[in-house]
Amino acid sequence: MIVVQATLISAADGRRESLGYLTISNDGTGNHTRRNYVIELYSRGKKPRVVRKARLENWPSNAKTAMQLAMAAIKEIDK
Repeated sequence: MIVVQATLISAADGRRESLGYLTISNDGTGNHTRRNYVIELYSRGKKPRVVRKARLENWPSNAKTAMQLAMAAIKEIDK
């Protein structure tokens, strides 16, 4: 599982505030070159909850980086 965290850091005092996060999980239905992922977007706060779900299918995992996967996941969850 990959976790992408969004954190706001104050330029004035360095205070940090979590804006939420998303998870990217391989669902095990692909093969060794093409994988399928479940994406879940979580809310901010003390008790985060899933606010949106999406799937990313047929991802060329050996040809792309983890950051490219994260960017594709963000685009997919925003549809």
